[in-house]
Amino acid sequence: MVKNRDCRFFELFFFVTSVLVLVFHLGSGNITKDITLTFLELAPVMMIGMLLGTYIFRKMSEDYYRKGLFILLMVMGVVLII
Repeated sequence: MVKNRDCRFFELFFFVTSVLVLVFHLGSGNITKDITLTFLELAPVMMIGMLLGTYIFRKMSEDYYRKGLFILLMVMGVVLII
C-alpha cells in the first residue's frame, strides 16, 4: 500500500527534523523552565491528537488518503507562493 509506505517516510522525516530542531534549541538556550512546563501541560493533548490521527489513518481508504494528500500539498504550495 502506498499509504503505509508514505506514512513510514513521513514518520522518519518528522522524527529527524524534530530531533535536529530540539538539538539546536537546546544548544542556543531557548528551552526554559516555562517552555518545559507548557510542554508538560500540553503533552496529554498531543497524545490524544496522535491517537486520533492514527485511528483516522487506519480507517481511511487509499483513494481518500491520496486525495487528501494532494489537497494538502496544493494548500502548502499556495501558502509558500503567497
